[in-house]
Amino acid sequence: MYTLALQAANDTVTDVDRATIQKEVDQLKDQIDDNAFQSTFNGLYPLVPMDGIVTFKEITKPADIVFLVDTTGSMSSPISSVRSSLSTFADALKAAGVDFRFGLISYGDVSEASTVSDDVEKYDLGTDGFTTDVDVLKDALGKLKVRGGGDEPESGLEAIMDPTSGALTYSFRPDASKQLIVVTDATFHTKSDGSAYDIPETVEAMKAAGVTLTGVVSPGAAKTKWDMLVKDTGGTTFAAISGDFSRTLEDYAEALLKSLSGDGGEVEQRLYIQTGTKANQNLMMKITDARAKAIGVSDVKVSPFEEAMKAIGTVTDALNRILDDATRWGSYSQRLDACYENITTSHENTLASESTIADADMAKEMTDYVKSNILSQSAQAMLAQSNQNLGKVLNLLQ
Repeated sequence: MYTLALQAANDTVTDVDRATIQKEVDQLKDQIDDNAFQSTFNGLYPLVPMDGIVTFKEITKPADIVFLVDTTGSMSSPISSVRSSLSTFADALKAAGVDFRFGLISYGDVSEASTVSDDVEKYDLGTDGFTTDVDVLKDALGKLKVRGGGDEPESGLEAIMDPTSGALTYSFRPDASKQLIVVTDATFHTKSDGSAYDIPETVEAMKAAGVTLTGVVSPGAAKTKWDMLVKDTGGTTFAAISGDFSRTLEDYAEALLKSLSGDGGEVEQRLYIQTGTKANQNLMMKITDARAKAIGVSDVKVSPFEEAMKAIGTVTDALNRILDDATRWGSYSQRLDACYENITTSHENTLASESTIADADMAKEMTDYVKSNILSQSAQAMLAQSNQNLGKVLNLLQ
């Protein structure tokens, strides 16, 4: 098509020539669509958008996520559940291409009739208090000290608002989605029972800072109370403190990804190839729409002369896009080849290890065999000698 456009963009050809060239261009457009629809593998069409493939919008902004964790007496099990589920949560964000950072705050009870929390603690995990390494956060969660205290109420508002250690003191990135996720089995103190803060001012402070609050709490009173904070910030309350944390964090990740894509994000489809034995150990491949309309050549015309000039630029842009897509698919192929080689090597090593464990040590077995033969032959020789001596004694007695 590019060559034909170059030919048509010359005054040495007539309008009749351009009309003839246009017929060939139109046929090539149809062939582009045929190529897209005829490229298939096991019922999948990787060059055409299709049903049954995971659809995403392009991620348009990063995410700063702060965990607010209740550390009173009944929280040992939930904290362990969060810790064990974090890798799956982080892997889901990585697979979607999210630039994320994690922060951590722990909190407990409000001290007697005090206006401040006695143990809101903000952890310095790295840059601006955040870390991009999920293992750093898991290590910090593993070191949290679960103390005494009842289940209701506790210093949840201080964990958000405290001017020294509260979540709003973090230096969030200006372009990031600012996320707070509270994990607790209790409600929170308000001014009526010892807190320095109340619900309306906490909501206003969060909205002013542009943060979204999500709650993983226990059902009943705790959920009812936290809902008053969560809903006004656009978050969700999961009544799942004793449930499947892995599933809860997956639901949270899904909601977070939707919010990170933005209204202007480009819809794309992704094909996942499982390459490991654990969840989210996979290769994500972006589905390419290679039809003529998608690459911008469905309306290419080479007549009159001005259209032929425009066609050169249009087809050049389409070639650049196809080159980019072909390069990406080539990189997918190379990565799958490398993955296959790694798995093959791992398989061979496993078989070799199994052989070492299960197969006989021939040197040792031959040594044992020779030893056994020597002992057997020695016993036979001694028995023969004994019989011979017995015969001599009998001869003397005669």
